[in-house]
Amino acid sequence: MPSRLQPTDPDLYAAMKRAAKQKFTVWPSVYASAWLVKQYKDAGGRFEGERSEHSRLKHNIRHNNYGTDTRYWPSRAEVQSPIVPMPKTLPVSKAKVTG
Repeated sequence: MPSRLQPTDPDLYAAMKRAAKQKFTVWPSVYASAWLVKQYKDAGGRFEGERSEHSRLKHNIRHNNYGTDTRYWPSRAEVQSPIVPMPKTLPVSKAKVTG
């Protein structure tokens, strides 16, 4: 489900969006959208509304802010990286083979 956040100042957001479209050759793009949000927030703009569950989970993981509501706690697979066993024999370098 996408986020339902809306800018609180639509005129400022529209001005920043026009500037982003002039600055970046590809619109929409991840870089242009990130730049737009950063410029909008730096100019004093804010967003209001409800975040999607996925966005809320990413925010909680990033800020270590899980609280007591276990629905948004990350699973063990999301927190731990997979364990890769070490090989029993190491590869031989080219210098040892030819030297």
